[in-house]
Amino acid sequence: MKGIISQMKLTNSQKTEVLSRAQALVQLSEKKWGISLASVNIDFKTRGSCAGKAKILPNQTMQISFNEAVFAADVAHHLQDTVAHEVAHLVCFRLFGKRIKPHGFEWKQIALQLGAMPKASGRYSLEGVSVRRLQRFLFRCSCREHQITAHRIRKITLGASYLCTFCGEKIKPAETFARS
Repeated sequence: MKGIISQMKLTNSQKTEVLSRAQALVQLSEKKWGISLASVNIDFKTRGSCAGKAKILPNQTMQISFNEAVFAADVAHHLQDTVAHEVAHLVCFRLFGKRIKPHGFEWKQIALQLGAMPKASGRYSLEGVSVRRLQRFLFRCSCREHQITAHRIRKITLGASYLCTFCGEKIKPAETFARS
């Protein structure tokens, strides 16, 4: 699927509607919880199967990025649910900092109050949406095989280690086991 570009786009009026909904939820949140979300940047740069992402940049600027192609497949649903879902993440950061689970109890309560279904991920059609498939590599422990991505391999080369959640042993490249 790599290299396929999605043809699904939002109209300018749909983009304006998404931005207006996000700004309205930001203003509602500021009043409701007495917090400041003044520095929220909103764009449509997310790609793949993710409908949206909320994050705090190193300079403490807040950013919400929506996936235009995913939104175009079901604008009404994403306008109601996904926008509120991502704003709820920013509210949680302001209220609780980074020490809570991204989709934990606190987030669920805020998401509900903003009108979102308190779920970590949605189930929606990705037909016509370009989805990147990550290459996976075989690793092993003493009890099973593990498929890990290049992203994790890079972390391992930088010193991280991953343990099997079943046996607790450190996972190693499959070819290591063949030689041992």
